Amino acid sequence: MQEISIFVFNFEICTKFPIFGIFRDTLGYAILQLWLRRNAGGDNARERALDEMMDGVLEVKNEDILKQDIPRPEFMDDPELRESEWNEEQKKVAKDYEKRVKTLEEDRVKHRKALEAEVKKQQQGVQDALASFDVALQELYNKLEFKIFN
Repeated sequence: MQEISIFVFNFEICTKFPIFGIFRDTLGYAILQLWLRRNAGGDNARERALDEMMDGVLEVKNEDILKQDIPRPEFMDDPELRESEWNEEQKKVAKDYEKRVKTLEEDRVKHRKALEAEVKKQQQGVQDALASFDVALQELYNKLEFKIFN
């Protein structure tokens, strides 16, 4: 299938409702940013797509996922809406939210324990290296001492 690019001028666009205030400013700013990006030495679509879709990283690490918090549903923060007044859909969403939070906390605990085990392993490696260095240094000292007095 062949791709076709169409360029449209502002006067060719008709809207059914006027855009007022902050929306017009935001829209104008977005259009200005797009225009500046395209006219500043070319538009690098690959980098722009990477920034917009994946926050500038190709590979998402497990640590990055564990650092994020799960957004709380809006109806749970509503002070006027009690838990007893929730409908079935809201109860289902709340239950799913609690399940996801619990799973995330469990994953964080597992990751923390894995990191602590890695730290202990590295510390033990350092202690072993220090002990072998001390033994080698003592042997060298004994050899030198023996040669000096003989």
